[in-house]
Amino acid sequence: MLQRLIDFFKLTYKYEIAAYTKKSFICSKILNPFFQVYFFYLVTGMSYGFDSNSKYVIANVILLVCSSVFINVGITLVRERVFGTLQYLEVSRINNMLILFGKSLYFLFDGLISFFVGLGIITILFRIEFPFDILLPYFILVVCVMLSSCTFGLLLGSFGLVLKDINFLFNSVIYLITLICGANFSIQSLPMLLRWLAHILPITNGIQSSKLLIESDKGWGCYLVVELIIMVIYYLLATFLFSKLRKKAVIEAKLDLY
Repeated sequence: MLQRLIDFFKLTYKYEIAAYTKKSFICSKILNPFFQVYFFYLVTGMSYGFDSNSKYVIANVILLVCSSVFINVGITLVRERVFGTLQYLEVSRINNMLILFGKSLYFLFDGLISFFVGLGIITILFRIEFPFDILLPYFILVVCVMLSSCTFGLLLGSFGLVLKDINFLFNSVIYLITLICGANFSIQSLPMLLRWLAHILPITNGIQSSKLLIESDKGWGCYLVVELIIMVIYYLLATFLFSKLRKKAVIEAKLDLY
């Protein structure tokens, strides 16, 4: 099983790297994330002061990385359908979710590298104070939040089995999470309904845990446990929904999309 996961990782890595030219890689992987984080650095700095906006800037790095993981994992199923390989996934004797998870490993690995490189850059350029003595628990936190984003991406990506275009769905969810996750403000300022919605979506509890961890508040573990519970729930929902929509796609002859 481990060897299969490694093979899926290698294949996804080769595919993703082959899709980039030097210019597109620099623009999408370096310049675009940098200017997004810089924008929120200015926004939070003007709102809370540049001496006390560290936790908000780091929270935005987590949001940016996990959003990328969420989208890339989610469109994996859509790619399978567009390229006409979903039928081979259907007849495979290997668990389909295992195959999809193996293909998602690259995005998790890429997200981890992006996060820590981004953390180093903002620490140096923006003089953000990060307590490096909490680096290990922070690493565990980021991995858990990205896994939660991954399962949520698989859940929404399952709709790609029957829909022609799910870009609108992904973009809408990303904007919703960005607005209510509390990366740039206290989530307590939201109305009760939006606060409740924020806590059942991925990333939100991870960001709250991140803020408390930076502040050396022991309550960060509670939010992390909630994020892990949400991850398990979304994984079970993704498995169930994928199974149902796959059968629907077979019946309606929608396994391929040309």
